[in-house]
Amino acid sequence: EGHIIAKNGDMTGGTTGSNNQSDRFEKREMEAAKRKRDKLEKELDEIDVAIDYGGRSSGANRNRQASAPGASVLTQIDNNIANIQNRIKYSRMDVHSTGQKLAKAEAEMATVEEEISRNMPKQE
Repeated sequence: EGHIIAKNGDMTGGTTGSNNQSDRFEKREMEAAKRKRDKLEKELDEIDVAIDYGGRSSGANRNRQASAPGASVLTQIDNNIANIQNRIKYSRMDVHSTGQKLAKAEAEMATVEEEISRNMPKQE
């Protein structure tokens, strides 16, 4: 049928077009790959849900929270509370630090004003 196979392995000639048998195998492989993809996506979704419900809990609590209605909402509320508490803590530290800087700046300003008044000639 005109097939030529060179010494280096190149093949030429022959017929082209789709072979029904090869198409059938490709379809099977494609379907198997799609099923595997769907299965892996489902597992990934389950992992994401477990992480969402897990929060700071461990083991049995995580399973109990996952089955409880509104558990993800409670986890989000817990996270929000923790975030707000951290903000408050750092805001208080910032206020304290700023107060110290202000006191230091006021003391330095008073010192400079005293020095200016001493060095200014007295007007008569």
